[in-house]
Amino acid sequence: MLHLLIVDDEIHAVRGIKAGVAWEEMGFAQVHEAYNIRQAKEMFGAHRIDVLICDIEMPEGNGFELLTWVKEHSPETESLFLTCHAEFEYAQKAIQLGSLDYMLKPVRFPELETAVRKAIAKREKERDLIRFKETYNHYYRLWESYQPLFIERFWRELIQRSVPSRKEHILEIAAKQNIPYNGDMTFLPVLVSVQRWHKSLTLREEKIMEYALRNSLEELPVIQQYKGQIVQVKNGALLAVLTAGCEAGMDKSKLGAGFQEYIDACDHYFFCDLCCYIGSPSSIEEIPDRFDALTAMEARNVTQSNKAFFLSDQKPAYDTIPLPQMNGWAEMLKCGCTQALAAEIDSYLHAMKRMERLDAKLLRGFYEDFLQMIHHVLHSEGRGRTRSSPRRCGPFKLPPPPAPSGISGSG
Repeated sequence: MLHLLIVDDEIHAVRGIKAGVAWEEMGFAQVHEAYNIRQAKEMFGAHRIDVLICDIEMPEGNGFELLTWVKEHSPETESLFLTCHAEFEYAQKAIQLGSLDYMLKPVRFPELETAVRKAIAKREKERDLIRFKETYNHYYRLWESYQPLFIERFWRELIQRSVPSRKEHILEIAAKQNIPYNGDMTFLPVLVSVQRWHKSLTLREEKIMEYALRNSLEELPVIQQYKGQIVQVKNGALLAVLTAGCEAGMDKSKLGAGFQEYIDACDHYFFCDLCCYIGSPSSIEEIPDRFDALTAMEARNVTQSNKAFFLSDQKPAYDTIPLPQMNGWAEMLKCGCTQALAAEIDSYLHAMKRMERLDAKLLRGFYEDFLQMIHHVLHSEGRGRTRSSPRRCGPFKLPPPPAPSGISGSG
């Protein structure tokens, strides 16, 4: 409900205005009276005044002084002057101070009612505008809070190739989602992958640790500097997409040191081994291929932990490396020399590791050849023909197939 304040040093004028208009029908809950500026200020302190009707000449100051004070302390109040001064200078000053109308005494009540309704309409319009701004600001803050989720979903769909791969289509999708990317920007993908936890974790504990890893990565200075967006790609793996600018503007040594610092902190505080695979600055449509290359780097790494790798430093695959001749190993197996055979295998794998040639592909080929050698020994000894044949070879146990991280950093 609305509140009206009438300020005039003539008590009969105040009571006449109060009695001459049906204020309740206009929506006013209360009509307040004041006979000088001091009383008017007290009314403003006690009530929220929506419309002010004010005389100019009064004791303890004039109406212009009151209106100046009202604009400072109650700017939402709409003001009308009702006076016997017809001077142009007075009317001009009233307009300059923001008075909605300037009326002369004696005023006709219909004219006064029209002026007050005009003030009410303006007041409601301003309130609607304030409510609109508040609603807009509310939803804008909501959009700001959810924008990182939209950006993360955008990158996830891009690397999963759920969106068209052409640049113009990618940028069109980004524009529709209000994601601030353009065709001139380049990005640096970094894959962060947990290799193993130092202790056994429940599913809930693992989720908590992954949440901590993500928060720590978001706070990493190099991520902050390049406005990195973090994307959860799978359990135990995060993709950081940095806004790279131009390649010349990225300090490779600083990047490596920054991510190595993160790796060391995770090893110390979160009890895990992980590696960071750092790509190269790429245009937005190249990111899916860069992500595939980083994933391939991760799959090939079976020997090194707690280290940052650069895609640009990647060595070519060793497709021509010959696997060891296992004829001698077969004879050792037939003779039951399992300890000597284990030593030979260990020596070969460590030699490949020192030469940085031991990757998942070579390890898989080694496993398949070794399995074939064991099958040949069993067949030649008659174990492949009957289950009742006596055991003639030493007690050698076939190992399970190696996972990509099956060989630790310590061998």
